Amino acid sequence: MSIHTAVPNRLLKLETIKFITVGPLADEILALCTLTRLKSIEISNHHDDALVAPLCMLLSCITSLETLALTLFDLDDNLVRHLAAQPNLKSLSMGRCNASPASLRQVRATRSPPGTVVRA
Repeated sequence: MSIHTAVPNRLLKLETIKFITVGPLADEILALCTLTRLKSIEISNHHDDALVAPLCMLLSCITSLETLALTLFDLDDNLVRHLAAQPNLKSLSMGRCNASPASLRQVRATRSPPGTVVRA
């Protein structure tokens, strides 16, 4: 199944998606790439290192994201690089911050306008 056919047409207008108890599989995250209107994504109470690469791919595909909550994930340099490219990101909730100071300085230098809230 192609990523572009994985999401029914009537769901393409979704702006918020939450995985509260059981998290998504990697293929399910990749299928979200077709939801170009997503403004909010939350994955709570679930951590899987295998999801980091698909999450980075998702962040490369969607530019409408305003809020991202990955409460049990670590903010690392790879994820920071993808988050820095999000022009509308206003709120970020992560489990821990393992990003280097240089990586965080780069985000500050490329963000405009300033004011993104990072809670780690």
